[in-house]
Amino acid sequence: MLSHSQLNVAGPIIGSGEFGKVECASLQIESVSIQVAVKSVIPGNCRTACYRDFCNEAERLITLQEHNNIIKLYGFVTRGDPKYIVIEYAKHGDLKCYLHTLRNSVITVAIETRLVKIAMNVASALEYMETLRIVHRDLACRNILLTEDYIAKIGDFGLSRDVYESGEYSLLQGAEGQGPLPLRWMPPELLNRGIFEPKSDVWSFGVVMWEIASLGETPFQTLPVFVFSKMLDDGTRLHKPNNCTNKAYILMYKCWLKHIESRPSPSTLLEELEEFLSENEKIFTNIHPDALSHVVDESQV
Repeated sequence: MLSHSQLNVAGPIIGSGEFGKVECASLQIESVSIQVAVKSVIPGNCRTACYRDFCNEAERLITLQEHNNIIKLYGFVTRGDPKYIVIEYAKHGDLKCYLHTLRNSVITVAIETRLVKIAMNVASALEYMETLRIVHRDLACRNILLTEDYIAKIGDFGLSRDVYESGEYSLLQGAEGQGPLPLRWMPPELLNRGIFEPKSDVWSFGVVMWEIASLGETPFQTLPVFVFSKMLDDGTRLHKPNNCTNKAYILMYKCWLKHIESRPSPSTLLEELEEFLSENEKIFTNIHPDALSHVVDESQV
C-alpha cells in the first residue's frame, strides 16, 4: 500500500476521459525516486462501473505480476482521493501510437524484427494468462505498452474504457448495462453469447497482428456497429492489409476461426512467431535491407 506523500503527480497527462485519467508521476521509495504512471478515477465524477473497472484492474495486476510482459505494478493509493493505481512508466507509449510513427518511415529488417518480437511478447503474456484462466477482454495495440528497450507489456486489465479516444468503444445492442465495449476487437462468442475464454483473447491477438501489419489502422473502420455481430457470425473477416505477406495473414486468420477450439493456443502462436525470426519470414512484403536504415533514425521511432 502506498500513500499520497510518496507520489508527486506533476503530469503530463498521458490519457484522459470523462471519468478518469493517466498521468506521469514520480514515486519515492526510501531515498530512490522512480518515474511511474498513475491511473486515477476522478472523485465525484464517476459511475459505479468506472470504480468497478478500477478495482478489477487492481485485482488482476496483483495476480499477474510474475511475468515480464505484463505491466509492472508498484502499488495502490486507496486512502483519500484521488485513488491511484501506480504502474511502471512505458517510455515509448502504446503500440498503436508507435505504429503510427512508422507510417512515413522506411520499414527496415531491424524494425520488422522488432515488431515480430513485440508480437512474441504479447503471445508470451497470453500464454501465462492462460495458465491462470485470466481473459483480458480488451487486447488491442492501444493497451500494449512499450518500455525503453521496446519490450511489449500488456496493460489495462480493467476494461477502463474512458481514458481512450472515442470511436473505439461502442454500446452492444441488448447489453447497454455493460457500458461501451471494444466491439471491433471482440470475437463472435463474446458478442453473441457473452462467453469469455482464453482463446477469446487469441481472436483479439489476430486483430493486434492486423493492426501491426496495417501500421495502426482501425479494424472494420467502415463497418456499421449495429450489423457487426451478425456479419462476424456469417464469416466476415478483416481483409489482408496492403504490403502484408500471405504467411502473416494466415496466422491472423487462424485466430479468427469461428469455433473456439480450432483457434491456435498462445503457445502455438509463440512457436509460429519464433519461426518467423528463425526462418526469416516476414510480416511485410516490401522490406528494405538494414543498409538503408540510415533513412530513418530508429532511436526516434
